[in-house]
Amino acid sequence: MKVKFIEKASPEQINWRRNDNPNKLIVGKIYEVEKWDEGSWHTHVTLKGIKGTFNSVSFQHTGEIK
Repeated sequence: MKVKFIEKASPEQINWRRNDNPNKLIVGKIYEVEKWDEGSWHTHVTLKGIKGTFNSVSFQHTGEIK
């Protein structure tokens, strides 16, 4: 699965469930997902080759599944 990084995260989004800060990523860039951990109230995204776990609200599915 691939996602596009669509927006920088607010401090609240970063602190929610101990997400890592995604603001080092490039807005508009497509990233490959290593893990998509969907919970009942939040979703954590881990990207291939990028250290950290991020809040899914900063990403948009590209529709491409690998």
